[in-house]
Amino acid sequence: MSDPATKPVCDLARLPGAGDFQVVDVFGHSLLIVRQTDGSVLGFHNVCPHRSARFATPGMSGSVREITCPLHGWSWSLDGRLKKVPPGWDRHLGAGQDYDLIRVATESRGGLVFVPRPGTESADRLRPQRPASNRMSGDT
Repeated sequence: MSDPATKPVCDLARLPGAGDFQVVDVFGHSLLIVRQTDGSVLGFHNVCPHRSARFATPGMSGSVREITCPLHGWSWSLDGRLKKVPPGWDRHLGAGQDYDLIRVATESRGGLVFVPRPGTESADRLRPQRPASNRMSGDT
């Protein structure tokens, strides 16, 4: 039986190992679905919180050791935590600003990865809390 509050977005068989990812477009958003080192699966918005560049194109899949922005080379660990910025960019980091990737609630069951439909109780309950904007002022 399907759950109308969630939508399947990815087959777990396409993410067999840590760092395996798939980019999916769902509900008007591009999402990056990534297998973690502990075997779980996390979802993120497929956009750099620094300058909003996309990490990968829709439909793309592969395997990475870290998530890297193609625009300025910032990188994140597989769990979405900011890992490093290129030399010189660290001076632009705003005190108290969160540059971790924006997480999307995911659930794995029956060999599939699901995300909650916007506006459902599932989406409201599982929505991550984030600052309104993570962009740095004055950088390019």
